[in-house]
Amino acid sequence: LTKPPRNEKEKILNKDIIPFLILMVGLMVLGTLPLFYYYLPQGLDKARTVSFVVISMFQIWNVFNMRSIKKPIFKLGILSNKWVNLSFIVSIILMLLVIYIPFFQGIFNFVSLTFWEFLFMLILSSSILVAGEIYKKIKYKEIN
Repeated sequence: LTKPPRNEKEKILNKDIIPFLILMVGLMVLGTLPLFYYYLPQGLDKARTVSFVVISMFQIWNVFNMRSIKKPIFKLGILSNKWVNLSFIVSIILMLLVIYIPFFQGIFNFVSLTFWEFLFMLILSSSILVAGEIYKKIKYKEIN
């Protein structure tokens, strides 16, 4: 609210956001496809579940990146936006319901994951937050 309004003719996808989006999408693809192929021998449903979890978690973590394309999360405050934090928690709970409740498993053809599989995917997907912070540090070092 301390900044003036942006120009109404300015495009949403501009020169600041496009390289960032390309990097994030590339990381999501590189993090999801190999896992899909790794789990495919255990069945299509397992590979599908893993892919859903990883891509969902990438997106959930990416919410923190998108709070500011220029400022690091540590300057904004990791827990400073209660709505982002609430959406993070609710999104994870909903994802867990979809992959662990038999009714939803049947609809989506998902299977349960072990605690260790889920933990690995949670950690792997958090790499998008790290990559976003590194990108901001390199590109906008003069303002951080």
